[in-house]
Amino acid sequence: MPDRAVINVGIVGYGLVGRAVASRLTAQAGIDVTTFENSDERRSLAVEDGTALAGDIDDLLSESDLVLICVRTGSQALDLLAHLSRSQFVPHVVLGLMTTLTPAEEQQANAMRRAGLRLGVIPVSGTSGQIQAGDALVIYDVESSEALEPYLAVIEEAIGRSLNVGSQPASVAKLALNLVVEGNRAVLAEGFRFASLGGIRAATFLSLVASSTAASSVAISKGPKFVSRDFGPESRLAQSLKDVQAMLTFADNAGQVLPVTRAVGALLEDAVADGFADDDSSAVLLSLEGRPA
Repeated sequence: MPDRAVINVGIVGYGLVGRAVASRLTAQAGIDVTTFENSDERRSLAVEDGTALAGDIDDLLSESDLVLICVRTGSQALDLLAHLSRSQFVPHVVLGLMTTLTPAEEQQANAMRRAGLRLGVIPVSGTSGQIQAGDALVIYDVESSEALEPYLAVIEEAIGRSLNVGSQPASVAKLALNLVVEGNRAVLAEGFRFASLGGIRAATFLSLVASSTAASSVAISKGPKFVSRDFGPESRLAQSLKDVQAMLTFADNAGQVLPVTRAVGALLEDAVADGFADDDSSAVLLSLEGRPA
């Protein structure tokens, strides 16, 4: 691996994930990070954090050895890759795509890699809080591993843990994990609501969950939000809905019914309609509370 003292990492997108990755790389690995971000609000956050700002994409590419793409949607990521493929600087840069893709979008990204981009598709399982704690998971396949090989250790340090799925699609692996997480979080919210109806305090219920077979990493990471009722986002509810819709589309195309996930999707749709789109995914509890039988 190149000497990390001279590695320059660029990040496209300074949202929840991009900001958490920048913070961890700077604080834990001592690596210089530069970001490119269109949003004035997020550019201001970068300035507050002491993260360097690039004037445009070509500036970022010219200053970076590794560029991590952390935009919100797969369509944004593919549009960006198409733009990057035309840059004079891109042959000298390794690209890591952390945005969650649908399987069809992953196929398009892989086609761009085979056409010459030094690109790895590396979706991240975990919230921004889990990234900052070094407890998230980055997923990649064998082709992405080969493309990113000089910088895999840096990427793992930025996220916490990694898993190589071999020749299997990383996007499907990520969506399958998210399917379990979204269902777990929705049931956990219902559990808190159910307990409260019978007079059980939120803190007591969380202790019960943590001490029983109902315990899970989701309960550990999201349970305190249900207790404190602080729904500042670590992962946005609208993003959860987007991922669930991608799961349902993939399953429908494969001829498979996902009744539990479809119910979770309806719950998330209600929460977005109730105005909680930009809150943490755990704010689904607030939507439940506002919907009596």
